[in-house]
Amino acid sequence: MRWGLSCLKTGAAVPLKEVQNVALIGASLVHVDSNLQYLNETNDPIEANFTFPLDTGSAVYRFEAEIDSRLIVAECQEKSQARDTYQQAVSIGQTAVLLEEHDDTDDIFVCRLGNLPPNEKALLKICYVSELPHDPNGALRFTLPTVLNPRYGAEHNTGPVNTRTDVVCINPGSYAMSLDITVQSQQKISSIVSEKDQLQLSPGNNDHVWKASIRFNGGTQLDHDISIMILYQDMHQPQAILERGTRSPDKGMLNMDVLMLSFYPEIDSKFTRTCGEFIFIIDRSGSMANDNRIESARDTLLLMIKSLPVGCFFNVYSFGNYFHILFDKDSACSVQYNEQSMTYALDYVQKMEADMGGTEILKPLEDMYSKPCLPGHPRQVILLTDGEVWNVTDCLNLVRRNAQTTRMFSVGIGEGVSTALVKGLAKAGKGRAEFVKGNDRLQTKVVSLLKSAMQSVVTNIQVDLELPPEVTGSIVPNDCPSLFSGEEFIMYAVLKGSESMESIQGNIILRGVIENQIFEHKLAFQGQHQQQNLDTSLPVHRLTAKALIQELEDEESATRDMNRKATTDNQNKIVLVSTATNVISKYTAFVGVDKLSKVLLPQGVVERRTHQGGWFGASSGGGGFGASSGGGGMFGASSGRSGMFGASVTGGPSYGLFGCKPSPQFGSSNRHGGITQAMFGSKPIDNARCFGGMFGAAASKSKVIIGSSGNIASNLFAKPAPTSSTFGAPQQTFAGFGGSLQSSASFGAQQQNCGSSGGLMFGRGTPLQNSAPQPLSEKTKLVLMQGFDGSWALSDEFANFLGTTSEGLQQSSQIQNLNAWATCLALAWLHLKESLNKEEWSLIESKALQWLQLQGFTDEDMKNLFAHAQNQIKNM
Repeated sequence: MRWGLSCLKTGAAVPLKEVQNVALIGASLVHVDSNLQYLNETNDPIEANFTFPLDTGSAVYRFEAEIDSRLIVAECQEKSQARDTYQQAVSIGQTAVLLEEHDDTDDIFVCRLGNLPPNEKALLKICYVSELPHDPNGALRFTLPTVLNPRYGAEHNTGPVNTRTDVVCINPGSYAMSLDITVQSQQKISSIVSEKDQLQLSPGNNDHVWKASIRFNGGTQLDHDISIMILYQDMHQPQAILERGTRSPDKGMLNMDVLMLSFYPEIDSKFTRTCGEFIFIIDRSGSMANDNRIESARDTLLLMIKSLPVGCFFNVYSFGNYFHILFDKDSACSVQYNEQSMTYALDYVQKMEADMGGTEILKPLEDMYSKPCLPGHPRQVILLTDGEVWNVTDCLNLVRRNAQTTRMFSVGIGEGVSTALVKGLAKAGKGRAEFVKGNDRLQTKVVSLLKSAMQSVVTNIQVDLELPPEVTGSIVPNDCPSLFSGEEFIMYAVLKGSESMESIQGNIILRGVIENQIFEHKLAFQGQHQQQNLDTSLPVHRLTAKALIQELEDEESATRDMNRKATTDNQNKIVLVSTATNVISKYTAFVGVDKLSKVLLPQGVVERRTHQGGWFGASSGGGGFGASSGGGGMFGASSGRSGMFGASVTGGPSYGLFGCKPSPQFGSSNRHGGITQAMFGSKPIDNARCFGGMFGAAASKSKVIIGSSGNIASNLFAKPAPTSSTFGAPQQTFAGFGGSLQSSASFGAQQQNCGSSGGLMFGRGTPLQNSAPQPLSEKTKLVLMQGFDGSWALSDEFANFLGTTSEGLQQSSQIQNLNAWATCLALAWLHLKESLNKEEWSLIESKALQWLQLQGFTDEDMKNLFAHAQNQIKNM
C-alpha cells in the first residue's frame, strides 16, 4: 500500500520537498490554505496518486496545481464527468489533476496528477474550512492531519492484522514543513499551546490577535497529527456571525447572506437520569497495545463502572476480529448494576489486553441492537476505538436505524483515527464524539460523555428565526443536532431579502421538550452593513453548504435500499449544491486541465487505486483574520477589506412554546420543508430541477453551475485566485442570551424492576488469558475501594492506602458512622491530591454525596465533616 504522492506505474514515491501551511482561526472556525511541493526526479512524465486524510465535515472548496509556472485551477463537477474529463486529457498528453473523496469514507481524499513532466516540480494547493471542536476544559482544538492509520476490513485487509503498521506518515525522504497560525477573536485570548510540537509565538501579540508558528527542518517524518489548543478568557460566549454574499446574480447561494449561530445552552442538572442501560464497547485490537492505549482504556472503564448510578443496568462488549460480551444473556443486553455485577466487571476489566486481532466493529453492534431495550431505562452506548474500518457506511446506517431507542457516544483514541467513523457514529446515534491524542486524558473526555449520556434527551428540537418582515431565512441543517448541556450548538441560516438592508437584526429561538417540560433559549443578533470587497473564501457559506450536503448524503444513505427514486433525487441535489458552492461531495470531484501542455505518458501505465494516505499541508498565503496588511479582517479587524460582518448578541425574554409566531421559512411554515423549497416561494420543491433555483441553475449532467466559462482549465471564480484568505470584518461586542425552563411539575422516570443479574456468564468468544494486573494509579486504587452505592468502608485496606491504621482513623472520627467518615476522607483526598483532574472523578463524588444524604447528613454537617477530613489528610 502506498501513501503520499506515488507513481502509478512503478509505485515509487514522488519526493516531497516542502510543505507550507497557513491556518486562520476565528470564533469556532478555521480556514486552512495548503501548499505541497513535489518533484518528479525521473526522466519520463508520470501519473501520480496522492492520498491524504482530512477531518470529516471539512468543506474543501479550492484545488489548484502549479506545474512549469502554469496554474491549473480545478472546478467542481459531477464525479463521473470529472473522471472522464481527466482521463481524456491524460490520454492526449495534457497535464491534468483530479481530486475526490475516497469511495469508502469522506475523511480520506485521493488526488490524481496526470502527465507530470520529467524533472518538473508540482505545487499542489488545497483550501478548506472546518468547525473547531471544544475540549472538556473549553479550549478550542485545531488539528492538522499528518498521519493515516491503515483501514481494516475483511475485503480490504491483505496481511496479518497484528502486524499492521499503526501509523503511516508521508514520504520518508527529506522535506521542510511550516505552519503559520493567526488567531483573532472579539474575546480575549488566554493562551495558544501545542502539547507535542514547539510553538513559537510572534512578538506584538495582544489580547485579541495572536500569531504563532511551527517549523520543521529537512528530514521531517511526522508520526503524529499537529494539535493546537486555543483558550479564550470567556469560552462560552454566544456568537452570531453574518457573512455577506457575493452579490453576483449567477452564483445562487453564494450570492445570499448567510448566518452562523453558535451558543452553549445550559440544561438544569435536575434533568440527569439515575436510571438507564449503559453499554460500554471497547476496542481490543492489536493496535490498542501502542502508546499505553489499552492501559488507559482499562483504567477509564474501571472509573466508568464505578461512576454508574445505583439502579441502572450495564454491560461491556469488547471486540477485535471477534467480539466478547461480559454478561452474555440471550434475552437481554445488560444486567442490573449491583455489588455482585460490579465486582465481577471490575475483575474482568483489570485483565483486559489488546489481544483480539483486527477491528470488526459492525458485528458487536449488530448483536447489541438485536436485543430488546429495557422499559424505563434508555439505552446509552459509549464506544472506545483507535481503529479504522472500510465499512463505515454500514456501521453508520445500523446506528442511524436504531437512533430512536439507543444513543451512541464515541471516543477516538490515538493518531490517525477515522473521524468519519467516530464523528459519524455519534451523529447517527444522536450522541457526542471526543478524540484523545498525545497527552490528552482519556478519563476526562469519557467522563464528559458519560455525563451527557446521563442527561435526559431533549426532543422536538426546533430552531426558529424572527427576522424583519421583508427578510426570510431557512435553517441548515433541517434536522437539528442533538443538544447537550454546556456543549456548543452550531446552526446556519440562508437569508433572502437582506441584500439591500443597511442593518439586519432579529432573534433565533431554540426550543425543545425535556421530561415533558419546555426548554427554550433565545439569541438576539444585530449587524451593520459594511462596504464589501470579497474574495472567494466565504467560509460560512462553504460550511453551510457542507452541512446541507452532509444532511442530503445521510438521507440518501438511509433510503438507498428502500426508495430508489428518492435516492436518485437526493444524489442530484447533492451534485447541485456541491457544484454551485464549489464544495466537494461523495458525488462530485475537482478536475483541472492544462491545455497548453503536451507530454504523453510512457506506454504500459496501468491505473490502480491506493488506499494508504499520508498528510497534506497548507500554502503560505497572506492576510486573513485581521492581518495588518491588505488582507481581510475578522472579529474586530480594522482592515477595509472584509468578508463577513459581526453581530451583537443581546439577552432577550424567554417565550413559551407557543408564545411567539415563528418566522416564515422561505414561503413555507414547515421548517422541515427546508432549504430544498426555501428559495422558491410557497410550492414544495421535490426534484432537482426546482432545487437548482437556490443555486442559480437547474441540475444537469454536463453543466457546471457556478457561472464559470465552462472551461475546466479556467479559474472557477472568473477572476485570478486571491493571494490571501479573508474571513471578515469588524464585529460588535457580544452580550449574553437568556433562556428558561418553564414548568413546576416534578419529573423523574419511575424505575421498573427489570430482573436481577442472576446467571452471570463469561460471554462468547475466546476466553481471556490470565495475566497479571497492570499497575494502577493512586486515584484508581482509591476509586476501586468505593462501594457500588457510593460509600467507602473504613477497612484496613483503606487505612493502608492513607498510610495509617484503621484504629487511627476510628479515633479521628467525630461521628459514629465510620463508613461515612471514611467516605469524607476519600473525598478529601481526591480534592487535595487530584484537584487538577476533578472532571474525572466528579461523578464518583456525586455518587458519594448522594449516599451521605441518604444517611441523614445535612449540607452543614457535610461541610464540617469535609473540613475536618481535609485537616486529617493534610496531617497524614
